[in-house]
Amino acid sequence: MSTAAKVIGPLTSTDDIKGSLLVVMASMPLPDMDVVIKWVRSDRGRCLVWSSFDTKSLNRELYTTFGVAATDIRTPVNSTVSVFGQTFVLDGFAAWESHLTFDGRVPQRPEWGQAVVVATDQRDIDVLHRHALGGLGGVALIASPFAEKSKLSDEALEAWYKGLFSLCSQ
Repeated sequence: MSTAAKVIGPLTSTDDIKGSLLVVMASMPLPDMDVVIKWVRSDRGRCLVWSSFDTKSLNRELYTTFGVAATDIRTPVNSTVSVFGQTFVLDGFAAWESHLTFDGRVPQRPEWGQAVVVATDQRDIDVLHRHALGGLGGVALIASPFAEKSKLSDEALEAWYKGLFSLCSQ
């Protein structure tokens, strides 16, 4: 059974993170990101769900952990994503928003490993990846922030997160 961690930085060591599930919904400074990445890599029972990125977050360690690379910056458009036995209609984005897109279908570098594409939208753009870190590491999920930024109902958002969390134990 996963226990969720609520973490407010700055982080100085992996001991600052209690629990086995960490959901990152905001950009964080690179030193904190380094601690989070070490945390998920240090135990098979840990799961990192990351759904908020900006260009300041991009670095080699992130790509290695998630098994994907940023490929584009896009203006969000109304999208449809079918995953977890349901269809999510994502709309209502602000005109000034942009989303980073990630691609895990062909690894940029072999040492990064390769994430599994869990879901794409109707344009065939990846929106959710799962990367099992192997060895002693846990699971890293990277999701487009569309779920939080769109106008999903509370029930749909709950279904989205239940689906995400189910990927932690597969």
